[in-house]
Amino acid sequence: APFVIGAGDSISGLAIDLGSSLANELDLTASFVSVDDVGKALRESCDVVIDVSAGEASGFDVVGDYAELGYAFFHKGETKVSAVDELNDKSVAVQQGSPAQMALKVTTLATKEVSFASLNESFEALENGTVDYVLCQSCSGAYLTAWLDALNFAGLLNEPTSQGVAIASGEGAVSKAIREAYARMSENGVLAEIHR
Repeated sequence: APFVIGAGDSISGLAIDLGSSLANELDLTASFVSVDDVGKALRESCDVVIDVSAGEASGFDVVGDYAELGYAFFHKGETKVSAVDELNDKSVAVQQGSPAQMALKVTTLATKEVSFASLNESFEALENGTVDYVLCQSCSGAYLTAWLDALNFAGLLNEPTSQGVAIASGEGAVSKAIREAYARMSENGVLAEIHR
């Protein structure tokens, strides 16, 4: 969440809305598949891979910047950005095995890591006062805090990266059509509506 919520035939979320709208703009019907390797997927099984940063691009192009992702700290209390020294000796909840957990491990922050099986459990611990902070992907944390009272953004661990849609490199007919459709969605308010 918020990119993909659910599974199977009952999926929704920002990435699903983006893919469906892009297909609609091209007068096509979207079909969603899970991929492990962007380049291989674009060569073998799909025309667009959603949620890719330009830094990942190798053998493909990234169009647009519909989201910015970084690892963010969230806390309970007033909205403010926490200074690095405020994190010292504080407990930080992370989802077990998540990229955020790995990112925290390689920092020099003097925090006490507490891992949970899910991000929801991490935020429940924050809401209950069991931990001082949660560290997770920024969009997911912002999505979850929208429904949890008094939980707020506290700062970023890293520089955020822009996420777009990956397409085959070059100016082939499919790539050109996708670029044009994405540009129209930016201009006609569809992307703004998806974000809303």
